[in-house]
Amino acid sequence: MTSYKVYQSDEDKSADAAKKVRSAKEKGQLATDFDYDKGCYFAGATAKDIYAVLVFLCLLIPYMLILYVCIAIYLFVARIPTYFLMLLDPVCGWFPDEATPHAPNTVSFYIVTVVQTVAIFPVLLVALMHILVVQVVACVAFGPVGFFTGVNVCENWRLVQTCTHYMGHSDCGCPLGLSRAFEFWRYVFGLYHRQHWCEWLLAPGFMIVFNPALKYIFTTNIWLWTLGEKYCNQWTKPFPGSDREVITEKIKTIVSDYKLRGSLERKVDDACFCAHYARPLPGSRAQCIGMQFAPEKLAVNLTMTTHQYLVEGAKPRSSTATDALWAVELHYWNSWHFLTGYVEVSLQDEAVDENALEHPMWIVVPSTGVFGHKLYEGVNKLFAKYSPQLHDSIHGEL
Repeated sequence: MTSYKVYQSDEDKSADAAKKVRSAKEKGQLATDFDYDKGCYFAGATAKDIYAVLVFLCLLIPYMLILYVCIAIYLFVARIPTYFLMLLDPVCGWFPDEATPHAPNTVSFYIVTVVQTVAIFPVLLVALMHILVVQVVACVAFGPVGFFTGVNVCENWRLVQTCTHYMGHSDCGCPLGLSRAFEFWRYVFGLYHRQHWCEWLLAPGFMIVFNPALKYIFTTNIWLWTLGEKYCNQWTKPFPGSDREVITEKIKTIVSDYKLRGSLERKVDDACFCAHYARPLPGSRAQCIGMQFAPEKLAVNLTMTTHQYLVEGAKPRSSTATDALWAVELHYWNSWHFLTGYVEVSLQDEAVDENALEHPMWIVVPSTGVFGHKLYEGVNKLFAKYSPQLHDSIHGEL
């Protein structure tokens, strides 16, 4: 029997989806047993798809390749001090050396991160200009086509502005800002402790240069396609006989702790996906930025993440979950994540599902854009692959 299952359906079929999910889990069925909207995912490319690819290849790719190389070289040089700091850390003791749930909150940490922020500030300015260029290209190149083919831009705009926060309130969708600078570096250093530093050489440049283009050209192009919301859910195998609080603490350790140790550190490093939503410092807000890294794709994404276990009365949106852990908001204005939508990480029912973890996603995709669907489907498959790896990491710590 396979160690993961994935189910896909439209949002308006979510109630039926919940029943199908439980049925599939009982029978051990694969995602391919369900064919809701399968034709939409694998439909042939349309004229709009071809036009979008031509704009992407002819207008953006030549300039983006040059920009990517320049940013990658600059960031490599700018981050060398941080790299040596991490190497010397056990000797100098600038940061806590023991496994710890919270990122540093020391004078040394703030000095180092201020210096690093100043060093990468030119890249941030270039990144903002690049986002503006992509937005202008998307508007000019696709606006007229969408207008003459009946695309309702206002309706698309309403969807991307309202789909990202289930609880009805959210901080600014843009993850950039001085108030979040230290949050950013806590996540970066936390990922340094989870992944090899060399794996990071290319990933930040890809995030800065290519994610905006993938987002505003293919997955969330408000000008060219009529957008809709797709629902899918991935879950782990259950943990029979486990204590719910222990499972909760283990997943929080894997995802949120600053440093890991021993076999757990190796398993997290070897996995196909790594999400780091660092625990907020005591007294801090529950909503922080977060980072996601896929080593095989050398891709990193920035998110806005709410630690729901810290929010009184927080409930999961998913009908198959009981306890909310994290709510991940993928805002339209967050150009450093190539998707737009809302994602949860939650625990399922203790008696029925034996504390299985689930990862439901409500993602905005174009109604007929085949390449936007392919990107969405790629994420779905990535998490399906990650599910047994995460289960193994948690089970090994029980």
